[in-house]
Amino acid sequence: MWGQIFILDIAGWIRTSMRFLLKQTERKVKDKDLTPMLPYSDIVSKINGRNVYFECERIKSIKKLRERVKSANLQLKNRLLKDKSTCARGIAAINVTDILNPQYNFVVADSTEETKKSHSNQMNEFVISNETLLKTKASKKILGVICEYNLYGYVRNEKPFDIINCRGIKFLQYDNRPSSDKIITEIAERISNQNIIR
Repeated sequence: MWGQIFILDIAGWIRTSMRFLLKQTERKVKDKDLTPMLPYSDIVSKINGRNVYFECERIKSIKKLRERVKSANLQLKNRLLKDKSTCARGIAAINVTDILNPQYNFVVADSTEETKKSHSNQMNEFVISNETLLKTKASKKILGVICEYNLYGYVRNEKPFDIINCRGIKFLQYDNRPSSDKIITEIAERISNQNIIR
C-alpha cells in the first residue's frame, strides 16, 4: 500500500484532512502487497491481486458536497484509465462529520446503544437524502462512496460513566451487478477490521 508522502509539497493540496487520510490508511494497513504509486493518489491498496484506488475528502459543508464528490470521482477515473489492468477499481471516501455535527457537539445519552442508534440513523438519513449528490460523476469502475461520521458522547446512566466515540461508515454502492457485489465483499472484509495489529 502506498500513499502520497509529502502532502505539503503538492501545490493546491488543501482539501483532504491528514487525520482522515491516516485513519483510512489504518484500515488497510494489513495488506502486504505494495502497489506502484500513481502521482498524487491518496491510497492504493492491493486486495486479492486487484489495485483498489481510494480518494479521500473531508467535506466541511453541504454546499461543497457535490464539488468534492465530483473531484474524488474524476481523480479516480483518471487513475483507473492509467492502470493497465481491467480489474482495477476505485472508491471515494468522504468524512461528513463537519456537515452532520459542525459544532462537534458532545451528545449526552442514557445508553451506549442509544448513541449508536442515533449515530446510525443520522448516517442513513444523510446518505438517503443526498444520494444524487453522492453519485456525482460516478463511472463504471468506481464501486461507490464511503461516508464516515464521528460522534462523541457521554453516557450518563451507565456505571462507570462512559465517554464514547461512535465512528461509523455507510457505503453507497454505485453499481449493483453481481460482479461488483463480489469485489465489494472482498474489500469490505479488509477495510471493516480496524484493529491494526489483528
